[in-house]
Amino acid sequence: MGTVASENIGRGPKGTAWLRVARLTVCFVVVVQIALFVLRRVVPHGATAGLAAASEVTAIALAEIVMVAVVYGILRTDRHNFGDIGLRRKATVKAWIFGIGLGVLTALWGLSNPALHLHSKLGALFDPSPWHVYSALAAGLAAGFCEEIIFRGFVMQELAGAGQARWVQVIASAFLFGVAHAGLLHGGIVAGLLVIVPTAILGALYAVIYLSGKRSLMPVIVSHFMNDVAVIPWVFFVIASRGH
Repeated sequence: MGTVASENIGRGPKGTAWLRVARLTVCFVVVVQIALFVLRRVVPHGATAGLAAASEVTAIALAEIVMVAVVYGILRTDRHNFGDIGLRRKATVKAWIFGIGLGVLTALWGLSNPALHLHSKLGALFDPSPWHVYSALAAGLAAGFCEEIIFRGFVMQELAGAGQARWVQVIASAFLFGVAHAGLLHGGIVAGLLVIVPTAILGALYAVIYLSGKRSLMPVIVSHFMNDVAVIPWVFFVIASRGH
């Protein structure tokens, strides 16, 4: 079924498509929260910040893998596969340029955040500590692949199949992507909004790149990987450090 036109993914009715993507997002949030809940009761309270950060990244990565398995099950039920939502589709040169450029910019911007207290962006990026190497690869690979499969590939193709305009697909993908990240960090409503807004903006940029690449997932997967492999380990390290 890999040759099926991307616009034909989905079951047709707009209401059904919206229900499916909303339900998937809620499921994503619930599964991630369950994984974090279990993790925080397994990891010793006196664990080092590095171990605590690596553990949180592991919990989220496992939850995301579960959710990608759910998406695959949905696609197979509809007689489709990952290829139909752009995993093996050839992207345009423009999409690759935009994707890699965005990956570099977001990685540098993230590492420049004063809240991370990093003395050297280069040193932080290539820190050889075992917890950092593991966390960087786990976060980059899991988020880069899984979140793009879910929030660009599945969400946007589902809405395209229901006849929704491209700008609607971009906004929906961005909004759901932002909401899905609201509960990843500790904090109240304000902290949640501080996560949702920039994440949604980033999601919108990924969505535009996805469309500019003729709905190929590869440029956005690489771009997402570049951001998360650089920044996410330090975000969780700082959070874990504050808990000590």
